[in-house]
Amino acid sequence: NQWLQKWRNSLLKNKSKKAASISMKKVNPKYTLREWFVAPSYQQAESGDYTLIKEIQDVMSNPYEEQSLETENKYYQLRPKKFFNKGGISHYSCSS
Repeated sequence: NQWLQKWRNSLLKNKSKKAASISMKKVNPKYTLREWFVAPSYQQAESGDYTLIKEIQDVMSNPYEEQSLETENKYYQLRPKKFFNKGGISHYSCSS
């Protein structure tokens, strides 16, 4: 708790909460690659359909930006429950 309070105080030092939020959003992408939505794009591409790869490329070309509600609903979410304990597709490691 002490560390968290110290971090929060340093974050807000001379800044409003809104200014701190804007600052953090500039260096932390909203959209990041997740294996559970990348894997199906590879599968589609094997059959010659690159639509999903192109869609993901478009989203990841602007990972810091707000995008459409449709994009947000599809790519800015927790992984589906069916992947929570599934190795290899559940998530990328820090070194990925």
